[in-house]
Order: sequence, then C-alpha cells, then structure tokens
Amino acid sequence: MSTLRNFHVPLSEKLYQQLQEETRRQHKPATQLARQAIATWLRQQRETTLHDAIRHYAEQMAGTEADLDLELEAAAVEQLLQDDPYAGYRVFSWRAASASGRKKLSGRLASGRKP
Repeated sequence: MSTLRNFHVPLSEKLYQQLQEETRRQHKPATQLARQAIATWLRQQRETTLHDAIRHYAEQMAGTEADLDLELEAAAVEQLLQDDPYAGYRVFSWRAASASGRKKLSGRLASGRKP
C-alpha cells in the first residue's frame, strides 16, 4: 500500500454539513468520501484533457493527409446506418461527419426514409 499523506481542506459550513449527511447516509467516514470525490474529479480532468487534445488534433488535421480517408469514412457511415438506422442521429454531428457521409445521410432524410 502506498503512503497516505494528509491534506487540510477548509470547508464552508454548508459543504461540511452536506458531507456529514452523506457520511451518515453511506455509513462511511468523511475522509473516505473525500478521497473518492477527489479521485473521481482528477480522473474526469484527465479524461477531459485527453478529449480536448484529441479534438484539437482532429481539428488541426481536418482536410490534410492525416485526416480520415473519405472512402473509408463513407463505408463506415454506411455500415453504421445498416447496423443501426438511428446511428446517424447519435454518432454523427453535421459538422463532424464527412461530406460524403453527410450527403448519404441527407439523402436518406430528404427521401423520407429512416436514416
């Protein structure tokens, strides 16, 4: 087990009372709940940072040779639409979908067919 370090965190009265209520509800010590909350927040921060870095890279590479192959992307869109007729609504935003993928999806929507 790793060494535990102490960390003093002053809390407002309201936050302190909420923490105490939660300790009674969960039958767990406040320090355990605080550790869990901090660990969860730090994991979310790492995930957000990674997501932002990937989004930034994708934005910078859009339209370059590092971008997705349009034929491959169109085939993937077609496969998703065959596997799940509502995938177009959930997976692709108009901005993020390729031009060919948007065209196929738009054609299906315009024809009155399910995406």
